[in-house]
Amino acid sequence: MDIDLSPKLAKKLYGGDGGSYHAWCPNELPMLKQGNIGAGKLFQAKNGLALPRYSDSAKVAYVLHGIDFDCAVFGLFCRFLRVF
Repeated sequence: MDIDLSPKLAKKLYGGDGGSYHAWCPNELPMLKQGNIGAGKLFQAKNGLALPRYSDSAKVAYVLHGIDFDCAVFGLFCRFLRVF
């Protein structure tokens, strides 16, 4: 079975002052449908912060550029990355 691996642009699902979220749909990309997965990309604005919510599946994330710092959010100690 041949699977199209050519790059596709993600659709912008949300955009605000803190950044934007873009996603690829498995129905539009055969490689995602074959693997039964979804994919998304989070762009954070300078000093932006995004917290995951309404999530019931595992996620893998990586940061391409930024510096890390520690902070307290709602009484929980968290480690975040400040992205330029």
